[in-house]
Amino acid sequence: MGEFDSVAVEVDITGLAPAVYTDTISIAAGGASNSPLALPVSLVLAAGTGTVYHVSQGGLDSNPGTVAAPFRTIQKALDSSSGVDTVKVTAGEYAENLTTTAKTVLYGGYDSSFSEHNRHIFQNQTILRPSSGNIFADANSSTIDGFVFDGSAGAINAIVISAGTAVVTHNVVHRFSESFSRGIEVKNNAAAIVRNNTLVNNKLSGGGTLNYAIYIRGNLNNNTVVQN
Repeated sequence: MGEFDSVAVEVDITGLAPAVYTDTISIAAGGASNSPLALPVSLVLAAGTGTVYHVSQGGLDSNPGTVAAPFRTIQKALDSSSGVDTVKVTAGEYAENLTTTAKTVLYGGYDSSFSEHNRHIFQNQTILRPSSGNIFADANSSTIDGFVFDGSAGAINAIVISAGTAVVTHNVVHRFSESFSRGIEVKNNAAAIVRNNTLVNNKLSGGGTLNYAIYIRGNLNNNTVVQN
């Protein structure tokens, strides 16, 4: 096993519009055989400037959705969104079929503190695992970042964008096995930025592979699909 280290990057976002920004960082280490190392990075700057709602498996939907009193279900937070709001979800498994009712920014990967410093989408996995249908449906130009879409309970599709321009980043789509399942689908007249998602281990129950990993219908204009 090789040695591992971490690199901290600080970014001044003053004046930046909501978008996905990409660049490459060059890391040099004296004497290393692979130096310098070119590391691609991306920054998702979403337009969630309103209320921040919090969701935890220890919460209640009768709560106000604060850090101290979070909601229990993600759908409750989505139903509460007024169109400029953010939803933060802690680690755990949620058996929900989600539909946005307004433009919302959703982030998974939090621990119980909801601290950005402790957010880690792999250590604090926020797993969406319903037993049927679409796991996440959006027609409101929402953002979804840092979730695990698990199809093993029988869900058909992971993410379906039917209108607007969605941002789909840093998600994992796996274990789908139904015929004509779609990992990420962008329908006619919709658009999306689809970046840095992982689609893996999706196989039909009778053999073969997932029919559509990323499926963009109709015109490809205004869609960005990178590093998935």
